[in-house]
Amino acid sequence: MPGRTDEERALASILAVLQFLAEGHSWHSGTFRKHVQRLVKFLEAGKLQNDVVRAIVRRARDGNPLPGEWAKKHPEPSLWDELAKALGT
Repeated sequence: MPGRTDEERALASILAVLQFLAEGHSWHSGTFRKHVQRLVKFLEAGKLQNDVVRAIVRRARDGNPLPGEWAKKHPEPSLWDELAKALGT
């Protein structure tokens, strides 16, 4: 996903994963599962390994969407706290 920094790219990827999950696409199922797989691999290989990233990766693999209006969000640093709160981490 595009972004000026590694952090922006990671957050944009997380938002994309959340959108795919909301529409029923996961690591194992859905028309866009290959996209989910690429995004998850990017997140797993990235420098930003934290509880939020690990929780999103698990959700993508399990096909477990995260309730919320993630399509309206932007990949900015304040999103980490919002994601952590929604995930209960």
